[in-house]
Amino acid sequence: MIASVEEGYLAFSVGPSEHPKRTLVNIRRDREYVINTVPEALASQVQLCGEKYTPQASKFGLSGLTTLPSERVRAPRVAECKIQFECRLHSIMRFGESHTVVGEIVLMHARAGLVRDGKINPVDYGPLGRIAGRNYCGVRDIISV
Repeated sequence: MIASVEEGYLAFSVGPSEHPKRTLVNIRRDREYVINTVPEALASQVQLCGEKYTPQASKFGLSGLTTLPSERVRAPRVAECKIQFECRLHSIMRFGESHTVVGEIVLMHARAGLVRDGKINPVDYGPLGRIAGRNYCGVRDIISV
């Protein structure tokens, strides 16, 4: 989610779990990360990445996704994602048992043809939204007011 447009901050929530989630552990340790926005076609791979695995397991290997080097942070990007944000940690806030991670965008990558007049074309992008649990939605019906 957008935390601040002017300064370029994005946020996401890490829900509770029995053991600390690897995402949160890695971000606390490295203080940088990549937000890979996901197109609808990758719904199954996204769900595979969300399953519980041993710390030694490679989610890239298990899901069939490909890594791509980042330019300004150490964390890799997901090559199959059409838009990626390289971020540096701003803050982590705890709300109950969940955490909201806020990061400053240091570099955005967008696949050729997705950006028109400085804005992402949502129809060409076809983003995948997570509703809850194993439920996702596509964003296709755009209402311009």
